[in-house]
Amino acid sequence: MASIDDFSTPSNSLKAADLEGSEITLTIKSYEAKEFDEKGRNGEEYKALKPVFSFHETDKTFVMNKTNRESVAYAYGKEMDDWLDKPITLYPTIVPFGDKKVEAIRVRASKQAGATPKFLQGKAAQAPLSSAAVKQLDDEIPF
Repeated sequence: MASIDDFSTPSNSLKAADLEGSEITLTIKSYEAKEFDEKGRNGEEYKALKPVFSFHETDKTFVMNKTNRESVAYAYGKEMDDWLDKPITLYPTIVPFGDKKVEAIRVRASKQAGATPKFLQGKAAQAPLSSAAVKQLDDEIPF
């Protein structure tokens, strides 16, 4: 059986279909600015400058739109040089595009990944309940 993907032009740029419904975490290796031909809502064509990211784990690149750039900037700051060697998670989702819905890649970056949130800093970790304590809680409650 043939898929419509069998007839697509091979691309070095990541597309939502490449993720096959899964999320993946990649480490930013580098980026470069490239100009793209775009079409505005009024149908007028223009040039748009967008960053194209490369990753340590794959040869595929990723053209990052404004929404995704803002997500990464929230975690790592506005200076894209500070994003180098940092992980980002790419995941597929459905987004509105004009009057239709299309599959797209969104980005998630963890601010201070693995750090203890400020509201928990200095607090003693709560020990898990012992098996004896759990048995005390396992009393019969008539309903």
